[in-house]
Amino acid sequence: MSYTMSSTLLTENISRLWTSVIANQLQKLGTDHVFIAPGMRNAPLIAGFKAQEEINLHVGMDERALSYQAYGYAKTSGKAGVLVCTSGTAAANFYPAVIEAKKSNTPLIVISADRPLELSQTDANQSIDQKQLYSNHIKHFLDLGTPCESVSTKAVARMMAHAYEVALRAPAGPVHINISFREPLDGKLQSIDSKVIDNAKNVFEAQSPARQLLGQNTLDISSIMPLLQKAKNPLVVVGELNLSDVNETREQLLQALKSCPFPLNVDVTSSLKFDFSLNDGLVPTFDHPEVYEYFHNNPPDLILHIGARLTSKHFYRYLDQHSDLFPVVHLSKSISLSDCGHAVTHNFNVDPINAIIALGSFWSQTPSTKNLPFSPFVHKKIDTIENSKPLAFPYISKRIIEMIPSGHNLVIGNSTLIRSFDSYASVAEAKSLSVLTHRGVSGIEGFFASATGCALANKKPVTLALGDVSALHDLNSLELVARSSTPIICIIVNNYGGGIFTLLNLEKGEELYPIITSPHERKLAPIAKAFGIEAHEVNTRSEFEMTYKSALERKQSTFIEVFVDTAANNEIYQQLRTIKLS
Repeated sequence: MSYTMSSTLLTENISRLWTSVIANQLQKLGTDHVFIAPGMRNAPLIAGFKAQEEINLHVGMDERALSYQAYGYAKTSGKAGVLVCTSGTAAANFYPAVIEAKKSNTPLIVISADRPLELSQTDANQSIDQKQLYSNHIKHFLDLGTPCESVSTKAVARMMAHAYEVALRAPAGPVHINISFREPLDGKLQSIDSKVIDNAKNVFEAQSPARQLLGQNTLDISSIMPLLQKAKNPLVVVGELNLSDVNETREQLLQALKSCPFPLNVDVTSSLKFDFSLNDGLVPTFDHPEVYEYFHNNPPDLILHIGARLTSKHFYRYLDQHSDLFPVVHLSKSISLSDCGHAVTHNFNVDPINAIIALGSFWSQTPSTKNLPFSPFVHKKIDTIENSKPLAFPYISKRIIEMIPSGHNLVIGNSTLIRSFDSYASVAEAKSLSVLTHRGVSGIEGFFASATGCALANKKPVTLALGDVSALHDLNSLELVARSSTPIICIIVNNYGGGIFTLLNLEKGEELYPIITSPHERKLAPIAKAFGIEAHEVNTRSEFEMTYKSALERKQSTFIEVFVDTAANNEIYQQLRTIKLS
């Protein structure tokens, strides 16, 4: 549920005075949605945010679900997702989303209410040590202490503005703000010095925030031009890009990338993959043995990797085994050692979006080397998928891409599904999709919730493709799906366990499959129906296409459970592996 009301400086007591200033400061910095896990210790914070104009409050019963909703909102919008919780284990339930945000450079601001020192350090009920709770998984920790008259609200406002700036500054990420509240936690009147109130009014009524977000650096590509000009046969790969930045600059990015005269591999996490086809010189993922073999026999003389990590582990295997043959140039916002192939020779800490746009003018004046042999084997794989009758992951991902309208959101789960979508390569057709993934640490939880956050951010329909085990991890978030005013189509591929492990072709250890595959006997559509969501069970291709087509035409959320036989799915994958380059 959501709430809004006009801005008011609360002066009933010092706690409410502080929280009014905190909420008002975040509003001035651009916060328009706040995600609240209710409680009593954070009641002053709830009051402060509820009193601010233009801030929508989203209340969630499950802290983990709420945190992923904030993550999905932040990743799609580019704005910081603000989370508010009570004391105790509430903030700990945010932990998986905080880690994902750190690894994926997504701005989150966690504001946790705490008990004061005399309670938190004496084993009082619902108290833990919340300071540095997230360790090195955040960019910044701020302990505001307990609201008091001796600390000026101007100082509080500036510290909040700084924390906001840290969350947004590249590389973006989560910050944690901890604030201890003594009673009264409600609106009980408490005497406050008039000077303190006057100072708070000055901060509150100021037209601008207490501290401005500084501008971001742009790229001067002259520093990398000597490397690029020397290369005659480079390979350009585009990894994960900031989703909100892509949506703001998509036309410029496509103009630049489609002028690229070199072989181009675009990862599914870039949100640009489906804007390209083989006709644009697209190189399919290195997970295709044919692609790996081609570049083994025809190595580039330079690899230019733009953006964050790629989905394909075989790309990094290729780097590990061939990097002595060519330099590897990496352009990324991150200052982390993002080099799991142990191959990067030149690393530039730059905004990859600006880099692509800037490189467009160089690429447009360079002769093309895009004579690639991939179209025949892709056609053969498409024919294999089309001619095989059972429902399987390659067919499901292919049909979703073919049927989903351009401009929609696509949220993709991990494990088999993300690899299936990354393996897809269009022969001719292209469409623009906003693709949201959880590839920071590749956890399997929180996808229903992040899909609702994505829908909240841009108000566009969402198709969520998810595995059954991942869905089981996030059933509470179906409440958020049921509440969503924007349609969310949940396509759950149910093979009754973690089928990806059966695709690994273990030489030894098959006896572990009954454990590592998390087998179960649960159907999930009845659970979705219990949340009031229209739900369907699908067993054939025709049923899937008809049900998905109908869901796309509806204005409400739909749950589609697609049953896949693991043995039949594995057989199709085996057939696809046997196809070779002509």
